[in-house]
Amino acid sequence: MPDRQTSPETQHRLNERFQAHERNVRVANYRTCGLLAMLFMLAGSSLDWVVYGWDGMMGFLPLRVGSVGVLAALNVLLRTDWGAKKHRLLGLLMGAPLVVVIAIMIARTEGAASPYYAGLNLVLLGAAVLMRWTVVDSILVVFMTVGAYLLACELHGPITNSRIFYNNLYFLGVTGVFTVVGTWIYNRIRFSEFRTRDALDRSREELEQANVRLESNNRRLLELDEAKGRFFANISHELRTPLTLLIAPLDVLTARSQPRSAEHDMLQIMRANTMRLLKLINDLLELVKLESGTIRVNRMPMNLPDFMRSQAAAVGVMAEERGVNMLTRIPDEPATVQMDEEKLERICLNLLFNAIKYTPSGGRVELAAEVTGGNLVLTVADTGGGIPAEFLPHVFDRFWQAQPEHGNKQRGLGIGLALVKELAEAHGGSVAVASELGSGTTFSVSLP
Repeated sequence: MPDRQTSPETQHRLNERFQAHERNVRVANYRTCGLLAMLFMLAGSSLDWVVYGWDGMMGFLPLRVGSVGVLAALNVLLRTDWGAKKHRLLGLLMGAPLVVVIAIMIARTEGAASPYYAGLNLVLLGAAVLMRWTVVDSILVVFMTVGAYLLACELHGPITNSRIFYNNLYFLGVTGVFTVVGTWIYNRIRFSEFRTRDALDRSREELEQANVRLESNNRRLLELDEAKGRFFANISHELRTPLTLLIAPLDVLTARSQPRSAEHDMLQIMRANTMRLLKLINDLLELVKLESGTIRVNRMPMNLPDFMRSQAAAVGVMAEERGVNMLTRIPDEPATVQMDEEKLERICLNLLFNAIKYTPSGGRVELAAEVTGGNLVLTVADTGGGIPAEFLPHVFDRFWQAQPEHGNKQRGLGIGLALVKELAEAHGGSVAVASELGSGTTFSVSLP
């Protein structure tokens, strides 16, 4: 049963595992067959009585009882560790008392014409179907059976009917060939099944080991991700504190300086850049909260017109610095909405800073808001260069950046728009973008 696709060493190990597996099956089969043989050997006394009468039955009964005793002893031995190791020898010995007793019956009755000849065929049939012998063992049993028949015929005396002798010998030989060939084919099938099952078992073990490694890697990744989140949160807090402390002195100095003086303009630029840096740190901290699932939406009543004016004022210095016209469309009537004002401010400022950054001097950025259909729709439109159509599906991806040749060279980190999308979704809303090259871009946020 060699396999051309495996090395001799691998094949040898596979054969050893197969033989170890077969040993347990064979021991169980031998014991079962031993019990059946004992049962039918005793039940055969009825055949003796029918064919040869009471005297014939009593004459063969000691032989039958003796063979049953031998089979019982072999069955007991098969239950021991020694018997399990010597199971092939004990399996062969199980056939011996049957063949010997049947041969004696043939010799004592009609010899070649004895009806007990059929018992030898049953022994061979058991070898092929039940005993699960190896090919070598089957050959030995066949030679033992045919040899016992020939010896029984010789001991009986001269063969008077050669046709019956030839007929019986022929069928014994054919049955023997079928036994050996059938055992060979059956062993190949069992080995093939075992090899497939063994390969499946090894694949399952490898898969389980891979799953264990994957789970271990996942745990490590989660730990690293948590460590990264803690790092960003800590560093964001540490950076935000000194920046916040810088803003108050800058406001004081700006208030004391002369309007439109060089000092006043410089202080405003310093404050604007400090606010940009603080915004970036806040955005990073907000992303960490979103990833960790700790972010909470706290809806409170909010005056929409006042909120719009505060947002326009917050980016007014930056827009003026870049020469961009900042327009705001505020609802005519007072409107109160239930929103998380802090997170809505994050959304609004990110969109406004982004629009001002990519709008050339002399351009226009417009902030608009309206309440319609139970939703607050916030719109930020600019007259910048626009976004290529192939880039639109990626603008809300984290850390995605357009190539320099396709956009403004002052590229950001790819955080702001990703944060807008995730904060909108945290509110149960959505964000959309529409753009045309050379005509500008419009971002729309819809929040329930």
